[in-house]
Amino acid sequence: MALGQGYNAARESRAYWQLFAAGLPRIPLMELGRRLAERDVLEQPRDIFYLDIEQATEAAAGNFPGARAHATKTRQNYEHWATLDAPPFVGAPPLPYPEEFRQQFVGMFGERVEQDGGDAVVKGIAAGKGVAEGIARVIASLDEIERLKPGDVLVCQSTAPPWTPLFGIASAVVADAGGVQSHTAIVAREFAIPCVVSTGDGTRRIPDGARVRIDGGEGTVTLL
Repeated sequence: MALGQGYNAARESRAYWQLFAAGLPRIPLMELGRRLAERDVLEQPRDIFYLDIEQATEAAAGNFPGARAHATKTRQNYEHWATLDAPPFVGAPPLPYPEEFRQQFVGMFGERVEQDGGDAVVKGIAAGKGVAEGIARVIASLDEIERLKPGDVLVCQSTAPPWTPLFGIASAVVADAGGVQSHTAIVAREFAIPCVVSTGDGTRRIPDGARVRIDGGEGTVTLL
C-alpha cells in the first residue's frame, strides 16, 4: 500500500504538470494568431497551430510572406486526413504484448475484440458493471458536448481529464479504445455507470441518436 500511495501521488503530479505545461503556451500562441489574423497574415487565429515555431516567429516579424497560404494548406490537409478511418495497423501485424507486460498493456490500451454479433451488437471489453438504456450520442470532440443530454449514452473514441464532467450527465459510456485501467473505465466506475471500451469502431457502427442498451458486465452494446 505504501508503494502504491507513492506511485499514485507521483503519477497524478506528473499528469497535472504535463497538462499544465502543454496548455500554458496556448494562451500567447492564440494571442499571436489573433494579431496575425488581424494583419491578414493568417486566415484565422487558430491557424497559428499549423505553423512550426520558426515559421510563426518569421510570420510575426513579417518575414514569411507565404504564411497564410502555408497554414491554410496545412490545415486543409489535416482536415482531410481526419475524415479517413485509420487501419488497425500499417504493414505486418504487430507482435503480441510481452507476457510479463501483457496485463499492464491490455489494462491501459485494451486489445482487439472480435465482432460476431452482427449489426445489432457491438462488442468490447467490460469495464464498468451495470446495464443502462439511452440515446447514443457520438461525440467526436469537446466542441460537441452540448449535444449530450442527461441520460444519454456517451459514445466516443476515448476520453481524457477534461471529459470528466460528461460522466455526471451520461447514463453509460462506450469508447473505441482503452482497457479496464484507461481513463474512460476508471472514471466510469467512479461515477458508477456502465462502461464498455475497446470496441474498435463503435463510433462508426453505433448511429448517433439510436437507442441502445449497454451491458458493462458483458461488454456489449445492443442497438434497440
